[in-house]
Amino acid sequence: MGIVSRQLDYMRNKKLGYDKEQLIYLPLRGDTPKIYTAFKEELLKNPLISGVIATHQPPTSIGSNSWGADWDGKDPERRVLIGTGSVDFDYPETMKIDMAAGRPFSKAFSTDLGRAFLVNEEVPKLMGLDAASAVGKRFDFMGINGTIIGVMKDFHYQSVRNAIEPLAVAVVPANLRFAVVRL
Repeated sequence: MGIVSRQLDYMRNKKLGYDKEQLIYLPLRGDTPKIYTAFKEELLKNPLISGVIATHQPPTSIGSNSWGADWDGKDPERRVLIGTGSVDFDYPETMKIDMAAGRPFSKAFSTDLGRAFLVNEEVPKLMGLDAASAVGKRFDFMGINGTIIGVMKDFHYQSVRNAIEPLAVAVVPANLRFAVVRL
């Protein structure tokens, strides 16, 4: 009984790097992805909803990853596996993920749509940089020739049993399949 109690306490109190409370995940089915912007605007009219984002995968189980990332100074023989995610604007704000350096996505910058990346703190480590030095660096990944605009603090995007691995996300509206609503 003591072991079960400790396990439950661990699961309830483990710091995940984002605020897990008050989040609802909704699959975007049928025509919903096509009208997502209107859907989001309508949800945000409700004063009980503080944020809405869309993602390709639920933020707690990002399972896609890929080889092929490239940046200035990378050894061409070095292959690194990096988690990938397609997200909506307002991703770190809605998930309450702190930024280590740089800025989150913004509609005020046209290049943030499909040409910019937010990465976690593990990516600059791969690059041999600190978080602040990674901001503004060329980063080619996911078929996108882009730039790192911000570094998010590390957060658990898979099981807490797994070590946090490198992750890069970009605003790619065609790949959005889940809505995340913060009450």
